[in-house]
Amino acid sequence: MDKKKGFTLTKTMAKVVASFAADKAIEAYQNEKRIESQKSHDKRYQNTKLLLQNYKKFVAYRDNAIYDTSQIIESSTLICELMESNPVGNYEVESIKKNVAITHTMLEHIDEMLGVYKNRCLRSSKPEVQRRWRIIEALYLVEDDCSTADVAEKEFVTEKTVYNDLNKSYEELSELFFGIDFNDMLL
Repeated sequence: MDKKKGFTLTKTMAKVVASFAADKAIEAYQNEKRIESQKSHDKRYQNTKLLLQNYKKFVAYRDNAIYDTSQIIESSTLICELMESNPVGNYEVESIKKNVAITHTMLEHIDEMLGVYKNRCLRSSKPEVQRRWRIIEALYLVEDDCSTADVAEKEFVTEKTVYNDLNKSYEELSELFFGIDFNDMLL
């Protein structure tokens, strides 16, 4: 009778294999967390850019949105007549009202964090940090539209420097706008 010979793991070998497998599993988990954290970071970074790029639009929306008849009664009787023959009723468009409230709250937070960032930059002894605030202000916050070329010329730097400063500002403002992701710190 032919007996098949099998391979038998010793306890030591089993421990080595288990340890190796556990290390690989931990490494895979940490890589997955790193990727997840990077995606989250990238999303916050992109959202910061979008918030700044659309800041003036948000302010205009917040300041000019009309969502109930009491706001339009003096300026437009036609709209009131369309809504009801007696325009005294207080009709509200809830979705617009909700969006105005959200935009108002969001802008209060953004304005507060921009103030924190401004103070941080302007108190810095480093000219490049002070310049970051001026770049953000010129490109996104003041009424006059400025291009990166205009800002570079005003600041006596290259456009590449403006973009580098913007990238650093987006990073710093992301933390202020959205908070610090403690998962990033733990990896």
